[in-house]
Amino acid sequence: MKKWVGYTSEVKNEVFDVIIIGSGMSGLTTAALLAQHNYRVLVIEKHFKVGGFTHTFKRKQFEWDVGIHYIGEVHNKKTHTRKLFDRVTGDKLKWAKMDDNYDRIIFPDRYYDFIAPKEKFIETLSAYFPDEEKNIRSYVKLLHMQAKSGKGFFASKALPKWLHPLLHKSMTKQFFKNADKTTREVISGLTKNEKLLSVLTGQWGDYGLPPRRSSFAMHAMVARHYLDGGNYPVGGSRMIAEYVTDLIESLNGKVLVNAGVDEIIVKGKDVKSTYKIPYGKHILVHEEDYEKISLIEQATHENNYSEKELFDLYRRFQFNLNQLLNVKETYKLLTPSEGRALIYQRLLLSEEPKNILFLSSLLKDSFTKENIGNAFNEELKKFLRQINFEDVPSNYSTFYSNNIDEKNEKKLNIKINNKIIHQSKLLNYFIEDITKENIEKDLNDLLKK
Repeated sequence: MKKWVGYTSEVKNEVFDVIIIGSGMSGLTTAALLAQHNYRVLVIEKHFKVGGFTHTFKRKQFEWDVGIHYIGEVHNKKTHTRKLFDRVTGDKLKWAKMDDNYDRIIFPDRYYDFIAPKEKFIETLSAYFPDEEKNIRSYVKLLHMQAKSGKGFFASKALPKWLHPLLHKSMTKQFFKNADKTTREVISGLTKNEKLLSVLTGQWGDYGLPPRRSSFAMHAMVARHYLDGGNYPVGGSRMIAEYVTDLIESLNGKVLVNAGVDEIIVKGKDVKSTYKIPYGKHILVHEEDYEKISLIEQATHENNYSEKELFDLYRRFQFNLNQLLNVKETYKLLTPSEGRALIYQRLLLSEEPKNILFLSSLLKDSFTKENIGNAFNEELKKFLRQINFEDVPSNYSTFYSNNIDEKNEKKLNIKINNKIIHQSKLLNYFIEDITKENIEKDLNDLLKK
């Protein structure tokens, strides 16, 4: 087991191109890739060991992992997953192929085995559910389609700023077709067999949210990942971090433990020293912006600051994929300002009217609860104008009508049907000078039909 080096004050006299706070696998991977491109990297970790969820601990003669259960695809040296592990560990990490029965979904009355490879998975499940083979094959096909569409989504993250507005929607449209739906919602469209649905979603512990709350995109990426079986790192999960840090250190980098970060002081574009970052937050704004954002929101509400500039500031916050896909839950874990930034960024990625309305309403409520509702008026209208009135679900019709725009726009989005008293006439009773006699005439005409 590797002995980690602790932080000492002498380190402040050294020069590094990049300092990375936190030694989870994202931090270590970033550090390794930068080091391979001739950057001198310092990784600092407040814990007494490195590796995040690759940690292990011992009880008597046994060693236990805290996060790694199994990893798919790495037994095939041609996969991107294997190539990435080889890259960041210097080809030193070895893998042990697990039994083809990589998962077992257990119910009180019986259990269901997931067997690799893909055709065996389909064959085994079809034996459990003889009438569902066609639906099971459709499910597996959909897993592959969803995972494949993710390439466009992730590639769009690397687009240059000037190219992003032109290509982002076309590159992510297929991905968000089902990413905007829950796992249960999508699979229920394939089968009505509740037991099969429960079996297919039995791996939800791997990604942390139950089927009614998780995005199908997250489920698909995980479930497809294991169709060819699972693997475990030889020597245990700690070997991943040990080999990655060996590589970083061999390239003149340093990895130090017991190095909690107290403060990050930012001036202009330069980091002057270090500032305590709350765990789980991913923000890329200058400190002075962060301190002033609540004041900016208040000033926008009072029409002393433009909405455009406020929402441009929201764009600069950085969130991970899980936060964006599960925005309904994750925004609650953030500060109000961060939550609004997260909801807004997810809103920018949405195309379905139902999702636009839900997120718009959620964002508007967040502003209103803080008594700054006017900070989200013009931007709200821009989103609502993307939606035709006939596409608005009944539970959002009032919200839509109250926020879309001036009176004329409300009427233009309503189709006339002379066989009933349509919403357009009802609206007219409120927004125009309609006499009592005219209302009675409309009612009498209706009753005669």
